[in-house]
Amino acid sequence: HECDGSFRLAPEAQQPFHISPHSNVSIGPIFFQPQENTTYNATLYIRNNLTWLHPVHLLGTAGSGRLVFLDSTLDFNLTMAELGQSTTGRANAEDGEPPGQW
Repeated sequence: HECDGSFRLAPEAQQPFHISPHSNVSIGPIFFQPQENTTYNATLYIRNNLTWLHPVHLLGTAGSGRLVFLDSTLDFNLTMAELGQSTTGRANAEDGEPPGQW
C-alpha cells in the first residue's frame, strides 16, 4: 500500500531536532490511523550529517473485531455463591448491595 496518511507524526514532533553526537532523543509519537483492514508500509527519512538520509521503515497492520451474540442472552454459568465472594474488591452480598456491584 502506498502511504496514504495512515502514519502521522505528532505536530509537536514536526520540527527540526538538533542531536549532539553519541546522544539519544525520542521523536514522536507516530500515530497509525488506517482507513482499511490491510497492511501499510511507509518510510520515515531522518536527515543527518553522516549518511544524509537514514530510512526508518514503518509497518502497520490494521484489523477490526466483532463480538456477535447468537441470541441476545449472555450465560456466564455463575452461581449466587460465586457472585457473593469478595476476592477482588467487589461488594459482598452480605454488605447490603447486590452481588457484583462495586
